[in-house]
Amino acid sequence: MNHLKPMATLAGLASLIGINQAGAGIFIDTSPGTAAPPATLGGYSMIGFPADLSAEGSLTTSLTPPASAPVTGNLTFGTAVEHDQIGSLWSTWSHGYAGAVYYTDSYKLNLTLPGGTLAFYLYLQPNIYDDFTFDVTTESAVETSITINGNGGARYIGVYSDDPLDPVTFVFIKNPAQDADGFAVGEFGINVPEPGAFAWVTALGLAGLVFARRAQTR
Repeated sequence: MNHLKPMATLAGLASLIGINQAGAGIFIDTSPGTAAPPATLGGYSMIGFPADLSAEGSLTTSLTPPASAPVTGNLTFGTAVEHDQIGSLWSTWSHGYAGAVYYTDSYKLNLTLPGGTLAFYLYLQPNIYDDFTFDVTTESAVETSITINGNGGARYIGVYSDDPLDPVTFVFIKNPAQDADGFAVGEFGINVPEPGAFAWVTALGLAGLVFARRAQTR
């Protein structure tokens, strides 16, 4: 069985779960598994990405928060994805989530995050009701591999930076065996910095650079 999408070949697979450093100051955290998303990621408070008001079944390449939302900037998909709803065009998920998800029939997908993002999470589930391996990359060539089941097994993938001057810019997902007949992502969460916090940290960092340069010239 699958999520009302075409069937494809099945395969058996392996996993690596936990927290993995994907670059200088950038981390990937898959430890929540299929549980509901925690309130924080990497020490950052998280909120759900604003709801998508587009029609179910429509194709989209980006999600734009309304002007009233605390989130600013677009979440952009590298290829057009189909807006599905759990229990309708997409059958199952995990931990009781019943909102929007975004399906691609490709084996890979790149998500470009809003500017200044320091933490972001999503859930991922393959199209076919079986176990499949996915690799997740962000900010470097280091990959985290995770096994996910397509029948109620949507799993958490979080990425975050421990440096406010080094935000996370993208999340790249691929099914290396290309055997899951596509997958869906959804249930996005993002950090929202306190007003002026990012600007204050940036100014502090620039002041430190100026001091260091002056010290070098003495």
